[in-house]
Amino acid sequence: MSASDPFIGEISLVAFSYAPDGWALCDGRLLSVSQYGALYSLIGATYGGDGVSTFALPDLRGRAAVGAGAGQGLSPISLGSYLGQESVQLLQSQLPAHTHAASFNSGGVRPVGYSGSASLTDPTGAVPANPVGEGGVPLPAFASAAEANAGLAPLPVQGQVTVSPTGAGQPLNLRNPALGLNYIIALAGVFPPRP
Repeated sequence: MSASDPFIGEISLVAFSYAPDGWALCDGRLLSVSQYGALYSLIGATYGGDGVSTFALPDLRGRAAVGAGAGQGLSPISLGSYLGQESVQLLQSQLPAHTHAASFNSGGVRPVGYSGSASLTDPTGAVPANPVGEGGVPLPAFASAAEANAGLAPLPVQGQVTVSPTGAGQPLNLRNPALGLNYIIALAGVFPPRP
């Protein structure tokens, strides 16, 4: 084995647009089990195919590769699983608590009514004056004060409160900044020994 011989099934990134001899683009294509038996013995039908006469190469077009397994505090990812999506439509249950502006359109200006009664005790034949009593002490002209029992009439409130929706309902883009390169997989080379 030389340093330039790849392991069968090894994946590399290249900046050119084709796969060299002995390699194929990781584009999900189906290969024949009988023609590429060594590669099939390593990856099987993990990435597709019927597993009898055909098997698929990994499809890394428009995707980023991620290590299989479960990192600390992360969800497990099984070998060959495709996950994620480019965008998502958020549901109301996924939104944080928030408020919206509201406006009130009154039913018009209405006068406020009032109700009640007032009474005065007016002695018959009395004349308002400030009589003076013995010793020059002023005496009240009337014996009782006026009483009033007045209040506001019920005020019907009419109108309409409108809460307007916010947002346009567009899907949320989840794609990270990326650079397009080609993933290639070795079809021939050294069979990787097991530990």
